[in-house]
Amino acid sequence: MTDTRTIHTDDKGEIEVEMIRPEHVRLFHRRVKALHKLIEEIREYSPEANYYLDGSGDLCLMHGPSHSGPRCYANQDYIAAHENLGPGASGGDW
Repeated sequence: MTDTRTIHTDDKGEIEVEMIRPEHVRLFHRRVKALHKLIEEIREYSPEANYYLDGSGDLCLMHGPSHSGPRCYANQDYIAAHENLGPGASGGDW
């Protein structure tokens, strides 16, 4: 079996290698494509619909912008549905 290797440097400057099996990489891509198809269907009647992954790992289905106003305040009024993705997910910037 061949693994997909992701190499990055940790905060101490040491190299870490993570391995993810190719079948899981393919499965990841298929499921993301399914989410993409879903949002396209929703946008046929709700053009501003989008997804937002918050800092606690909740994937939110929004029917409007996740942030708005001059200071980009969080806009939780537009959450149509949300589901926590568990400990393997976190939102935020790189």
